[in-house]
Amino acid sequence: MNSLPRAARLGDTDEISRFLAQGVEVDQRESDEMRKIPALLLEQGEAEVEAAGFSFCRTPLMLAALHGKIEAVRLLLSRGANFQIKDV
Repeated sequence: MNSLPRAARLGDTDEISRFLAQGVEVDQRESDEMRKIPALLLEQGEAEVEAAGFSFCRTPLMLAALHGKIEAVRLLLSRGANFQIKDV
């Protein structure tokens, strides 16, 4: 899966910039794809879910910070990412 949350988790600032230039919402969370998580968790486990790029409803900023991707955090904040959103 190619997504802004995945690019943020990986710290890929070029990919983050491309998504944002395409108009992807900076605070985007997965929605339709989230429906696949329960079956994937049961069949393959949490590591596989994260490897597939799912973020468990975290924003790109949360993911970049969680994985220590400082440049990605700076980029997302400079593009207006909301640092007050809470994980669900």
